[in-house]
Amino acid sequence: MRPTSLLDTIAATPWASGLLASVFDFDVTDRGHKPIEALQLASGDFLEAIAREAAGGTYFLCGDGGDERPVLYTNSEGGAALVGTSLSSALTTIIELPYWQDCLMRSDGGDLEKARAAIPALEGEYLADIPDLSLRRARLLDGLGLAPGDGVVSLLRAAADTARAFVVVTEDGYSYRSLL
Repeated sequence: MRPTSLLDTIAATPWASGLLASVFDFDVTDRGHKPIEALQLASGDFLEAIAREAAGGTYFLCGDGGDERPVLYTNSEGGAALVGTSLSSALTTIIELPYWQDCLMRSDGGDLEKARAAIPALEGEYLADIPDLSLRRARLLDGLGLAPGDGVVSLLRAAADTARAFVVVTEDGYSYRSLL
């Protein structure tokens, strides 16, 4: 019997998929949806769409295999970033830093201290809208069997790999820019 993947677990757990979509903007209800334009990795590795976010972005598993593949995010404006080296690491980052994209932008190209300095204000904005964010985070991490980590460190390490090994291109050869 094939072990259940983390994506299958999320899809089969309505409270988890609902929480991921509504609070953390990681919607798996339309797995395999087509992004705004046809994308591929310059390396030729396979991209499997696994989730989308409200502003038109898409999350992909890269390459062949199971959940232990890198997770790449592309936005609707031609930007891309590796979010994690596996689905579990990407989800941990997304849950710990639901504002991960803003954190990347404020990191000034990957400066850890600048990224950390941005977190209190970004967290405060989320807490103003979702006062029980910490409880929701803990429930998701525990319910999905994910260990808390240092999301900002994981994110910056993964995003730094985007420009080197995970270059996203369109069918007509346009290269997406790194969000880092």
